[in-house]
Amino acid sequence: MVACAPAMSLHPSRPPHPPRRRSPARGRRLPPGPRDLPPFLRRLRPTRALAAALTHPSLTGRGMAAARHLRQRLELLGDAVWNLAVIRHLLRDAAAPRAELAHRKAQLAGAPFMAEVARRVGLGPALRIGPGPDAAGLRDRPSVLAGTLEAILGAWYLQAGLDPVFHFVGRTLAGARRGGWLVVERDAKSELQQVVTRRFHALPTYRILERSGSPHAPEFLVEVAVGGAAMGSGRGRNRRAAEQAAARAALEAMPSP
Repeated sequence: MVACAPAMSLHPSRPPHPPRRRSPARGRRLPPGPRDLPPFLRRLRPTRALAAALTHPSLTGRGMAAARHLRQRLELLGDAVWNLAVIRHLLRDAAAPRAELAHRKAQLAGAPFMAEVARRVGLGPALRIGPGPDAAGLRDRPSVLAGTLEAILGAWYLQAGLDPVFHFVGRTLAGARRGGWLVVERDAKSELQQVVTRRFHALPTYRILERSGSPHAPEFLVEVAVGGAAMGSGRGRNRRAAEQAAARAALEAMPSP
């Protein structure tokens, strides 16, 4: 048999051009590789959502506007996923009353605790931050860490569903209790309301006496009263914390029955 020669192309051959390589400064940032991620995320596929979750809004350049938009949406989704996972974990305590569960949930879903979780799982060093005088401090800022954890959970849920996120949250909360860095504060407002209702057949009322500090770091002074009579006052970085402080002060000042 005579071997047939390969068909000739009618078009002149052109030497292949090497693929263009975009420089990191001008091109879009690639999805993070396994070495860029904290250990608990290294089984995930490097996706655009995961890259956006680890990109701080201070980073500018081509494609960063879309990444910022995606990160905001992931934070919203991750916030809902975290809250659902926390509530699911808390409902295992069948004896806890609803008010106590709501108080625990408010603490576990707050930015301070979420920031501590993000810090302990290593999200700070993995965060991509733009150059600037505040770059070093951003990696440990509670609001930045909490937002990054929310965005990561949103990206994780989109890729793997709820089960691995539930497992991560449950393992994290259990480890926090064993390690002693999860301390559920006393719900002074609920306790004060029970005492006042039982003794005086009335409800405590709260009002803001003073707001001070900068817009980014405000401080509130709140007074609690029963029947128009002041029972105590307290300060906090937000209204809820100040009301809790005022309720604790009222309980401490209240004479024993």
